[in-house]
Parts: sequence; structure tokens; C-alpha cells
Amino acid sequence: MDMAALFGKQSAIIYTIIILSLSLRLFFSNDSLRAPPVPPCKLSNYIKWTVSRDYTAGWSTPTQLHSNHNIQYPLNYALIRSGDVHVNPGPRMSNTTPADFSLFPKKGLNFLHVNTRSLIPKLSNLKVIAQQTNAAVIAITETMLDSSVTDNEIGIDNYNVLRCDRNRNGGGACLYIRSDLAFNLRNDLMSEGDNEVVWCDLLLPKSKPILLGVIYRSQIFTDVITRLDKIFNTLPLEQETYILGDFNICTLEESVHNSSTTRSYLNRLSGAGFENVIKEPTRVTETTESCIDHILCNNLDKVFQCGVMPTGFSDHFLVYCTRKSVRVPLNSQNIIRIRSMKQYSVESFRNMLSNCDWSTVLNCECVNTAWINFKIILTNVLDQIAPERDVRIKIRTEP
Repeated sequence: MDMAALFGKQSAIIYTIIILSLSLRLFFSNDSLRAPPVPPCKLSNYIKWTVSRDYTAGWSTPTQLHSNHNIQYPLNYALIRSGDVHVNPGPRMSNTTPADFSLFPKKGLNFLHVNTRSLIPKLSNLKVIAQQTNAAVIAITETMLDSSVTDNEIGIDNYNVLRCDRNRNGGGACLYIRSDLAFNLRNDLMSEGDNEVVWCDLLLPKSKPILLGVIYRSQIFTDVITRLDKIFNTLPLEQETYILGDFNICTLEESVHNSSTTRSYLNRLSGAGFENVIKEPTRVTETTESCIDHILCNNLDKVFQCGVMPTGFSDHFLVYCTRKSVRVPLNSQNIIRIRSMKQYSVESFRNMLSNCDWSTVLNCECVNTAWINFKIILTNVLDQIAPERDVRIKIRTEP
């Protein structure tokens, strides 16, 4: 049981000092309890080693280790002999590679996603990630929040939060958007009762809006293809879109061959013009590995890099991608075509139209042909009274 969770961090430290003091006193007061040091190992393995060793030393059964009058505090005895013991060591990660925040460049937009398996206990870790990466957007799934938790309680400095909660037992999603970026919440893309999705338009200067979404697909939802069809049918056509989330569908090569759901999922993505840019395992256990955390994109030309990174606070790895920063060079010029209105007047325009032969329009039986003839006549008049000319304009002049 986690003492820090029961008593708080300070109380847990005090409690640990007390039991260690008592155990040391007991240890040095009885020669029979002294033992030579052994290499560090798991507490459970150490207890087994202790029972086995002392059983061979004279105790008739392992249970007598706890009933012997010299051992009044068996838990303390195990703790003092277990080497390096921490108050709250946290989850044990199978991949101990430290996070390399140098992967995230200063230029470009970094989009991150991680399944936190409850947001509040991991908030301090997310603040470090936000500070180190300067991410434009941090998407979170399985936030496990409800209306009793305010935005201030889960706030990160210099970020705005958009959230959609299920309850404190599971589910939920949210987006942290850097405060210097403008955005619009897209409630029109969210269905009634859907508490696992958040959508927004990211508004960049002199650029079309980028659509961003975070999705958590729980394993209890089996109709994933139907839900995807519904999502893709509501998305704006030809808009640059990034969808981050935990889809609970493994896209590793082995799953593609063995799972019809995975094949249907990938076929649906391809049909909608999307591709999952994450190709590595995002959740690794002692016996399995899977790629279930995805970043879906419909414009791969603008993706600079992508990958996964262990976090140390979740059994899901962090997934990320970096969108290129497209900056127009200073003092570049663009040529547009306009009509010169120097010779234009309403009276002249009317006279020229009245002098035109409109018989090819009025006597034509085909409406499409009549429309083409009308445009030809009108364009000829406009070219005479308001001729076209090219004009050069500067795109950007500020430093």
C-alpha cells in the first residue's frame, strides 16, 4: 500500500523514520538477527530469500519467522534488509531510456499525446513536459475527470485547456493549447453524449486553419469503423487535420495480418486520406507490445518528424509529431491581375452593351451554349472598357 497516498508525503516520511529507528534498535540488540549484506533486489524476492535463509538456519517453518519472539516487527525487518527503499517509487517502466527533449526543435509546431490513466496525479509530470518541449498542443486521453474538477486544478502555465469529461472512473479527453496560439472550439464536430472527443481549429497567421482533435476509443466500443465513418463524414474536406489519441487498435505488422478490425481500420483511414504516422510500439509490457496510440494526418508533406518517448509516469509512451513551420521570405513579391478602371464609366459601359449583337444568346436553344456566348460578349466589353493588367504586391514587409 502506498504510504504517501494514505498519510501524505510528510507523514509517510516521519512514519518511515520511526519504523527504521525501531528496526535498527532491534537489529543491533540481537546478534541472531544480523545478516551479511546481499545485492539489492525486489522487496518480495528479498522476503522470500530471508524466509528461505532463516528457515535453513533453524526455524522449522517459514511462518515462524513472524511468530518468533525476537521479531516483533516483521515488516520493518523486511524493510531494513531490502536495500534502497523509497516512499513512493512510482510505476516500474520496462523501457528506462530517459526522455530526450532535444528532439523537439524551437521551430515548428510540436503536437504531443499521452494516455495518462488519470490526469491529476500526473499533472506535475505534464508541466515538466510542457516546459521542456514548448509543445503547441498536448493531447491527453483517459483524464478521469468530472465536473467537480475545475480548469484551475488541472491548469498548466501558458496553456489553455479544452476538455470533455466522462467520470472519475475512466475515459475523458482534453487538449492543452499554448496560450500564444489562437483557436476556435469546434462543437459542431462533436456528437451529443460523446465524452471522449475534443475538436478545435488552430488559427495561424496568414495560414488556413488547422483542425486538431483528440479521441479516446474505449475497448467497450466495438463499432469502431462506424464511429470512424461518422467522424470522417463530418470533417471539412481538404482541411489540414491532425487526430491524436488512444484508439485501442494495434497497427503493428503482426496485428495487420491477424486482426480484421485492424485491416478495416487502416482501409478506412486510407480511404479518407489519412495515415497513422506512429509506427513503433506505444505500450510495452513484460510479455506484449502494441501500437495503440496514434497520430492521424492527411498531409504528410508538412510533418517534419514523429516518434514515441517513454514518460515514466504512464504505461503508455508519449507520441509526438512536429509540423513544419512554413515562413514566407521577407520582401518577396506576388503578382496578381486586376482590371484598370481609369477608362470606365457607367454610361460608356451601357452604350457598349447596347451596341453588341445578342442574337447568339437570345436565339440559342441550348442554355449552356447561350451562357457561353453571353460570357464571351460580356468579357469582350470589359476588356475594352476595363482592360486587365498585372500588379506586383509584397507578401510580408515586417521583420
